Amino acid sequence: MDPAGIAYSLDQLMELAGLAVAQATAAVFPLTKAPSSPSILVLAGPGNNGGDGLVAARHLALWGYPVSVCYPRRPASQPHYARLVAQLEAAGVPFVGEAEAEAGVRAAGVVVDALLGFGARGRPRPPLAALVDALRPSASPPPIVAVDIPSGWGVDEEEEGEAGHDDPRPTVLVSLTAPKHCAARFGGAHHYVGGRFIPPALAAKYGLALPMYPADGAQVVRVGGSGAAAAGGAAAATTGAAVAGEAAAAAPAAAGLDVAAMRADYGDPSSSALPDPAASGDPLAIFAAWFAVAVESGAAEEPNAMVVATSDPATGAPSARFVLLKGYDARGFQFYTNLRSRKAKELVPPTPAAPPRRAALVFYWECLKRSVRVEGPVEAVPAAEADAYFASRPRGSQVGAHASRQSSPLEGGRAELEAAVAAAGAAFADPSQPIPRPPSWGGFLVRPDRFEFWAGASSRLHDRVVYEKAEEGGGGWKVSRLAP
Repeated sequence: MDPAGIAYSLDQLMELAGLAVAQATAAVFPLTKAPSSPSILVLAGPGNNGGDGLVAARHLALWGYPVSVCYPRRPASQPHYARLVAQLEAAGVPFVGEAEAEAGVRAAGVVVDALLGFGARGRPRPPLAALVDALRPSASPPPIVAVDIPSGWGVDEEEEGEAGHDDPRPTVLVSLTAPKHCAARFGGAHHYVGGRFIPPALAAKYGLALPMYPADGAQVVRVGGSGAAAAGGAAAATTGAAVAGEAAAAAPAAAGLDVAAMRADYGDPSSSALPDPAASGDPLAIFAAWFAVAVESGAAEEPNAMVVATSDPATGAPSARFVLLKGYDARGFQFYTNLRSRKAKELVPPTPAAPPRRAALVFYWECLKRSVRVEGPVEAVPAAEADAYFASRPRGSQVGAHASRQSSPLEGGRAELEAAVAAAGAAFADPSQPIPRPPSWGGFLVRPDRFEFWAGASSRLHDRVVYEKAEEGGGGWKVSRLAP
């Protein structure tokens, strides 16, 4: 149905809407190299909202995402829907039944909720009711991308009623044309307006303050999140050109971004999705299980990214930076760096006899609502291990390690670095000859004596479990649960 009376066909509307949903999904959950890309389960209902989801599924699949679709109630009266199904089948997208989809919701990396749209009223009926139930916070679903109206929400309900405390809580809301009244309830991290349906003259006629779309063909504009772009009816995106692209980042006040209100509602931690830290006495084994889930679920492009925090031994000034975990075993956690860098200088004791310095590591997998903190003394990785790891690095990274004096000022700017890289590349131009590890490059091993496992929960009542190395009793672990 053409919402504005401007002669759009159903095919056109669904193509524009579905592309907007696909672009918003890809923006928040970027495509990475297999098998790390998030698996996407599209739940499609029988109406136009479901058709939007089918189009989004096609685009995402053609972009390379692993996509599956559950489409339990297929309208027989309109051939357009049958064509959308045929297109997905031709693209190799598998369809799953509703029973399989209920179980698959938790296993998916991302769920696109295209079940119920603008015209839905009251509690959904079977078989859609069970699928909506699988999206409720009490079921601990994965991140949800809601198409226009999150399933189970009343389109005009600007505030959550007492009965709505377990309504689905999407991470991403894609409001089509303009946000509806219920978008005022949205507390997720990413709110988009999408579709490019309305010409400027028609928007002016009805007083619609719609965002300006970028000129690169994008069908969506991010208008905030965590309530920052709450709707006030169909006219509601109170934004302008300032919210598009870099202006929003450069001038959040001009873009109307309420930073203080940005918060996600994590729902309740699942006891089955990931192991309960209190159920095991081996924190390293728990970390290994959590890390495996982060890798397999595609929760991040680099799930081994971690913050390394150190401090200046003379002044106590802290510093932190992201590095990549390069190994872990019973000894601890390994990473590598230039030994002339600030972190290395803050980790190497002044003499071999001096007590070891300490470091703290932090892992955060946003899509899983999980974080791990690790603390402990630090020692150098044995030279033989550093040599072996250096030999496994891409040749360009090996050349870069020789060229870069990490953390030192580049008096000649970027050109100075590029000249150093060119010189190192010339020195190691023969690809048949291995590049030796430079003396200024090595690794560190953090031997943990404290782990903290964190799981996000609703109302900021997060779950925190700490393992601390016991000084007595043979080096076991003392386990305690902390207040959030």
